[in-house]
Amino acid sequence: MLRSTFFYVVPVFGLLFIPSVILSEHPTVALFRLFTILIYLFYLEYFFRTTSTSQSARDRHFILIEIFRFVYFVPIAIYLINTPTLGETNIYGEQSDDLGLTSNNFGWAASFYFLLTIDRIKNFPNSKFLALIDVLTLPIALYLVIISGSRSSTLAIALSGMLLILLRRNISLTLKTGLLIGMTFIYLLVSSSQNLALNRHQGHSKQGVVNKESRLLIWNDIFSIVSENPQLLLFGVGPDNSTEAVNKYKHRFYKVHPHNTYIIVLFESGIICFAWFVLFFIAKPLIFYFKNDASHFSYILHPFVISFFDHNLGPGQFLAFPLFSLIFFYLYRSSPSLAVRDIAVLK
Repeated sequence: MLRSTFFYVVPVFGLLFIPSVILSEHPTVALFRLFTILIYLFYLEYFFRTTSTSQSARDRHFILIEIFRFVYFVPIAIYLINTPTLGETNIYGEQSDDLGLTSNNFGWAASFYFLLTIDRIKNFPNSKFLALIDVLTLPIALYLVIISGSRSSTLAIALSGMLLILLRRNISLTLKTGLLIGMTFIYLLVSSSQNLALNRHQGHSKQGVVNKESRLLIWNDIFSIVSENPQLLLFGVGPDNSTEAVNKYKHRFYKVHPHNTYIIVLFESGIICFAWFVLFFIAKPLIFYFKNDASHFSYILHPFVISFFDHNLGPGQFLAFPLFSLIFFYLYRSSPSLAVRDIAVLK
């Protein structure tokens, strides 16, 4: 049995969310939305609590990587089936009629798969044939990232790569510095190229500003609202009510949500619930990751980075599954009764 458990994390999160539900304009809808989020979190917490005692961290990590790789290779496969020529240079703004996936979804899936596969090859050696297949999929995944125009995907890969370079002990300081400067230069060069999808989508961004749909405009409106209405900072506006609240207080006509998981939690639940979320859903898992796994695995940061640019709170969101799976995985990795054993096995 575990000497410490994190079962309380989800119930307390739900209880701290209740005031925003009661004070929201549509309490019934807000309660149903909160219920769906909590059921999802309860399931994941229970799964990782039970498996943490029956399997080693290394085995669980391998299983997670394989599950994530399978799930997020599906969008890549769908794109390849629909566009087998690999002749596209820019799919930004396009949407798949089959699954309703946008270009950002393809970019996020491909970048996540890219990092997962590198970690799979590096940490879990396979047969030469299967390893070769994995290696051959990497250029395809990277190609899809580039043509998707998803700068958040490129940023996630760049940050993960830089972190890995900084923490690798067998790389000299001179080489680390050179690699970091080179990666930064390449990223700036690629992101500013007028011929790549990464920058050719600026027209869409400008149009978004004109249509009042830009992420930055929505985020700015939210911070303006909570500064002018302190009660909203304390209690929030209720689950799944961000867009309606911004439209009400700022007399806007937004049709999209804020596209930022962290801002959504703050605005919808209030500062107290947000502080609990930051402590147990962000800080505690990531601190353990940086202390113990950051030099071995680079894919962990990806869903946390993308969550700055998309809504991943609850079931049905594109990266909610890996985000909260990794949160509970590392919460239980940090349990004192398991940490010493798992760290020794990993090393």
